[in-house]
Amino acid sequence: MAIELSKILPCDWYEALAAQDTLGTLKEVCEQVAVLRTRENVYPEDSLVFNALWQTPLAQVRCIILGQDPYINPGQAMGLAFSVPNGTPPPPSLRNIFIELQREFGGERRTCTDLTDWTKQGVLLLNSVLTVRAGESFSHQHIGWQAITRTLVAIALMTGRAKAMLLWGQKAKQLVDGLDMRRHFVLTASHPVAMTNIKPFAGCGHFSLVNYWLERQGDTPINW
Repeated sequence: MAIELSKILPCDWYEALAAQDTLGTLKEVCEQVAVLRTRENVYPEDSLVFNALWQTPLAQVRCIILGQDPYINPGQAMGLAFSVPNGTPPPPSLRNIFIELQREFGGERRTCTDLTDWTKQGVLLLNSVLTVRAGESFSHQHIGWQAITRTLVAIALMTGRAKAMLLWGQKAKQLVDGLDMRRHFVLTASHPVAMTNIKPFAGCGHFSLVNYWLERQGDTPINW
C-alpha cells in the first residue's frame, strides 16, 4: 500500500524527520496501520493521526505534553493528547486535568474539551503511540510508533528555544529516557488517572509553574 508521507505530514516536520533519516521507519509504521485498518476499527481516523504536528508548527513549540495513546471509544480520538471534540464528555484523564486547572487558577472549571487552543499557543500535544484498536488501550504499542514519537520529541528539543516538558506517568518518562533535556524545564508527575501517592498529578501545579518559567524566559504565559 503506497503511503506518501509528504502529503500526510506538514512540511516542517517532514523535513525534520527526513534530516533524522526516519522517514523509512515512519513509512513502515504507516503501512502497518493501513493494513490493520482493513481488519479492525482504528482510532483516530487517517486524517487526524498527525493532527498534533499540523496544529503546532515545529518552530512554534514551546511546551510539550506527552500522552500515552489515543482514546479507545467512538468520537473521542482527535490526534491531540488528552483532547476530545467539543460536545464529548471529558474522559477521566481530561476531567482531572480540568480539576487541576481550576485548583491552580481558580474561577469556573473549563468545559471546552477540545484543546486546540493550547496547540495554537505552542503546546505540542503528542501521544507516545499515535493509533489504537477500538476498545483496547495500548493495542498498537508494538508496531513501532515510539521510535517515531521519540524522534519527534528530540527534534522539538533541538529546535530553537528551550522548552517546557510535562511528563505524566511512566509511559511518558520512558519515551524520553536518555534524551538531553538539560536546558529545558522538565516537570514529572503520575498520570492524571493514576491512583498513587508518589508524585500525584492532583496538586502538581504544573500549569502555573510552566507559565512562571515562560515569563522568566521573557515569553508570554499560556492561557490554559
